[in-house]
Amino acid sequence: MKVKMTADWADKDGYPKEGDVLEVSDVVYDYGEVDYFECKWRGEPIAVYPYECEVIN
Repeated sequence: MKVKMTADWADKDGYPKEGDVLEVSDVVYDYGEVDYFECKWRGEPIAVYPYECEVIN
């Protein structure tokens, strides 16, 4: 599964920006709803929340 960023992950350079596509390594649920997608960015895990992205095939 992949997600496409619909917003910048951080205001700093070097982090995912709007339009970047990330590979999802895990989906974390909270009470049956998606809490966040765990993705790898430059070898480090980051949490990408549903309001920051859209799921793509």
